[in-house]
Amino acid sequence: MRFLHISDTHLGYNQYSLPERGKDFFDVFKEAIETAIDENVDFVIHSGDFFHSSKPSNEAILEGIEILKLLKDKNIPFYLIAGNHDRGNLTKEKSPVEILKHFGANLIENMDIYEFNGVKITGLKYISRAYLREVNSLREIIENRISDKLKDDTFNIILLHQEFNDLFPDSKLSLNNEIPARVFNYIGVGHYHALKQPRFDKNINATIFYPGATEFTDINEKEDITERYIYIFDINSDKTLNYKEFKLKKNRPVIRFELKEEYLENQLKELKNLLDQDFEKKPLLQIKITLEDLSKEDIVSLLEKEGIKEKVLTERFSLIRKQKDLGLEENAFSFNAEENIIIEETINRLITDKELQNKIIKTINEIKTFENIEEIKAYLNSHTEIFEI
Repeated sequence: MRFLHISDTHLGYNQYSLPERGKDFFDVFKEAIETAIDENVDFVIHSGDFFHSSKPSNEAILEGIEILKLLKDKNIPFYLIAGNHDRGNLTKEKSPVEILKHFGANLIENMDIYEFNGVKITGLKYISRAYLREVNSLREIIENRISDKLKDDTFNIILLHQEFNDLFPDSKLSLNNEIPARVFNYIGVGHYHALKQPRFDKNINATIFYPGATEFTDINEKEDITERYIYIFDINSDKTLNYKEFKLKKNRPVIRFELKEEYLENQLKELKNLLDQDFEKKPLLQIKITLEDLSKEDIVSLLEKEGIKEKVLTERFSLIRKQKDLGLEENAFSFNAEENIIIEETINRLITDKELQNKIIKTINEIKTFENIEEIKAYLNSHTEIFEI
């Protein structure tokens, strides 16, 4: 039995308000599905954030359905859970991934169990921190709903989309505590966007895998590795797993480059040479630079003069302003160093939830990289999970 596990495809995400970026997410999703078909998988599983938004555009829905139709035409089942981006509002409206049920997808919500040729697949849609505080733990939900429905003679898979403290240190959720031991053979976890190699956990007696996002989504160190891979697993008769890695080729390249004012001329030449490679898609360029005499506008002008801007889809800046008189460095966008400290102290005083504190501070830091108010609006509209409590 052979299956593909992917996650966090974020279909419909026009990152930086660029339609080209929206197409990138569909390109790599289609590539993953076509690879699965070429490799004769028996089924495909997806651990959340199929869409980027709980209100995807009609175009995003239709294109997602068209790609899933490739599986349906080959009689390959597709199983998924809803992530925090596409789960919908529990009190007002349903998740958009419910639409996919009408086109052959098998949506798992509250430990529903699907069986396919001796494999049982279950899972939980994303559960907010507020709801987790009410029910105490994921383990309670899992144990109450699976009862004795999962037998030892089947290969049992659970899909989750949560923050576990092995990768999110501020989370109170531990996989070892939340997952009953010797019930599941495979634990597929979404939400973390950088791929982590499959590992066997002796305590749970299961293989754990974070497939990561299929395309680059954020400027942060967690996504520093821009090459993306998918994994196809073979289930052996003794319930062990073999897997094969496939590099995705349709991703848009991300070039990260650090500039220093004193070496600017030579470094810009080096950057230009780097961008002279034969890329299938124009790269995203991320520039980190500490400014002392020059302004951001000066840097942009130099990029234009050197012909660098025309070689990239867009450029994003992480600017640090060095103040000569004080010998201090501060972020060049919105706040100086002292104001940053005040903001963090205020957030920490007003909000006791550590995870929420970090989310708000991360959002502020992300917003500071945008060029204008329209980009900020687009970011907030497409990241409604920011406002979850």
